[in-house]
Amino acid sequence: MHRLLNCIIKKFRQTVSPQVGYNLWAATYDDQKFNLLTSLDAEILEALLVDLQPGNSIIADIGCGTGRNWPLLNSFHPSQLIGFDISQNMLRQLVAKFPDADARLCTDHRLPQIPLAYFDSIISSLCLVYFKDLKPVFQEWDRVLKPGGSILFTSNHPSAMKRGSRIAFNSGGKQIAIKHYHHSLNTIHEIADLHGLICTQFIERRVELSARPVFEARNALPSYELMLNQPILYGIRFQKPIQSKMG
Repeated sequence: MHRLLNCIIKKFRQTVSPQVGYNLWAATYDDQKFNLLTSLDAEILEALLVDLQPGNSIIADIGCGTGRNWPLLNSFHPSQLIGFDISQNMLRQLVAKFPDADARLCTDHRLPQIPLAYFDSIISSLCLVYFKDLKPVFQEWDRVLKPGGSILFTSNHPSAMKRGSRIAFNSGGKQIAIKHYHHSLNTIHEIADLHGLICTQFIERRVELSARPVFEARNALPSYELMLNQPILYGIRFQKPIQSKMG
């Protein structure tokens, strides 16, 4: 059943790179009436940020998109908030909503022109799955993070991905899937440990009975039955010690 469903879906779906996908999605991204993932994501991110000290902090938002999380991040009154994204069209939407936004285009994991130990906090929401290799990602984040700083990110749960969960949207009557990669939680913790990052918080969310109408509206009840009571999203907070392993 699972394999048959995937075969049927693949026939009617085009897979594109994250840059192409989000450039196509940007115009309608904020028009979604209800998206289960982004709804749960906002809930997890708020919990991860609960003890973030307001004011006089410099925050990076990696994969900022249209600025979906910026009202929450701005509520902490950071001294500087910089958004990074690979999609120029998503950044245009962000600047349209926040005209004074510091929004920067990236081509990969690197954060150009950011000096050593610059950020107090690095936030990344639903972005980690687009990096094929997480080692250089964490290396770059560690480079620009101040000692004592935090890395907080949310991501699609690897077990959900293995069961067939995909990142897709409709464009021009066609379903567009965005290329992504699976990263186990063990791999993430192992890479974080190489940089001396300490996990201080882990949050997981599952598909509950209340989510049925969301799947039903998308004619995706087979996916709902497959994923019911299974983890779909998680969030992690890592703390960088004052003295890190990387010097």
